[in-house]
Amino acid sequence: MLKKIFFAAVIAVLSGCCCTKNNTPATESDANETFEIGGRVVEAVISGNFSDFAAAAGENSSEKTAKEFSESRKELIRNYGELCSFRRFGTLQTPLFVNIFYAVKFKRTGSEGQSIEHEQLMQLLFGRKDDSWQLVGMRFI
Repeated sequence: MLKKIFFAAVIAVLSGCCCTKNNTPATESDANETFEIGGRVVEAVISGNFSDFAAAAGENSSEKTAKEFSESRKELIRNYGELCSFRRFGTLQTPLFVNIFYAVKFKRTGSEGQSIEHEQLMQLLFGRKDDSWQLVGMRFI
């Protein structure tokens, strides 16, 4: 579900950004703003706190979006295990967006009862709107 939201958001943003100036962070303050928002988004996904996620991501806090968030999170847990922690992995330079990657640690029990930990990359995509950075897409890679 998050994948569908991600691609729909990217298409919507790209269709409105044909004549947009370069939106990469111009200052260290801009970069810190996207890192701060990104950290709050990832923490909310790990904890399963939709209200924190909605506040950080600029989402409307409706029953429908809360349900989609919960279902997407359950699917992540089913596929990868419990979400445990994260670290900022890096950024990509792109002309219209800020791409930040986080390594999110998952833990699950293996078929022989052993604990298995691994990381998946989570990509957050930020764009500039109304003089502030806002989350426009996210996905696990």
